[in-house]
Amino acid sequence: MSDTKQTDAQKKPGDSELDASIDTAREQAGAGESTDTEGTNDSEFANDGQENGTHLELLAKIQSLEEQLRERENRNLRLQADFDNFKRRSRAEREDLVQFATNRLIQALLPVLDNLDLALVSGQNAADAASVVKGVEMVARQLSGVLEQEGLTVMEAAGQAFDPNLHEGVMQVEATDEYPAGTVVEELRKGYLLKGKVIRPAMVKISQ
Repeated sequence: MSDTKQTDAQKKPGDSELDASIDTAREQAGAGESTDTEGTNDSEFANDGQENGTHLELLAKIQSLEEQLRERENRNLRLQADFDNFKRRSRAEREDLVQFATNRLIQALLPVLDNLDLALVSGQNAADAASVVKGVEMVARQLSGVLEQEGLTVMEAAGQAFDPNLHEGVMQVEATDEYPAGTVVEELRKGYLLKGKVIRPAMVKISQ
């Protein structure tokens, strides 16, 4: 039986019941072997057949319970192996998904980088600043379009009631009729939402 024993951490609730059944059967088998030897020889011979039959039944019961215990142990091992494989597959799938999303975003940004390089080259040869500004504006619009497709949106902070979940107040000014107390007077740095979740609060000036 040493090969069928389990540690406390490995045993399942049903295993302890099988162990108890095996122990009980063994005690009964041992009791059959150590019956009282007093009495006449005729009584001993008469009881031999019955005792032998009971002893064999108990041995068969022990063997059956041990087999059930082994089957349960093997089933538990298979379930644990399946669960470990599932965790490895899930981890690999998550890593592949993150890598795919990053690769897709980078590919979408490459044309923006190309146009920025072209704008810089054109700016060096441009006769006036207006053409440079126009080229940079075109690149900025293209970049914003790519980010919007990924779920990025710009907050509209100016004129809104101050919300510490959306805004980071860094300056305060006196309230006016146009901007009552607790209103965002000016946006100093844009805030962004990614698919509805704040990833950067807007840096704002607040009336008080």
